[in-house]
Amino acid sequence: LALNEADILLGTENGLELEREVTRAEAVTLIQRTTQAERKAYTCDFADVADSHWAYSYIGWATETKIVRGVGDNKFEPDRTVTAKELAMMLLNAQGENVEFDKAFEVASQKGLVEAQDGISEDDILSRDAVAKMIYNYYTK
Repeated sequence: LALNEADILLGTENGLELEREVTRAEAVTLIQRTTQAERKAYTCDFADVADSHWAYSYIGWATETKIVRGVGDNKFEPDRTVTAKELAMMLLNAQGENVEFDKAFEVASQKGLVEAQDGISEDDILSRDAVAKMIYNYYTK
């Protein structure tokens, strides 16, 4: 609810949909909303992200600020679901941490971005509820 009140986790016509899985595009959007980043029109050059994609500017911001990279072959896969390890890496990058991907979840756990009571494992596909927990921990640390 705190993320909703801060205009970070917005609802849809169906409410907060906390059980719904989160895409890579949604993950970078949530991260940008936690920052004081200037809301300018960013661009990106991924073959699978048209300039008409709803998250085009968010993806551009996240790649320009090195929070996330593409997945290879000039692709971003904006509609693919995000794993806990991927979100951990994005959040650590947003904090300016230099961590290898295979250690991202472990480091994020040590930094309190993932807490044991959240019941999240590194390979989990994340629901909006799980993402909200990790984003909240990032936002309040």
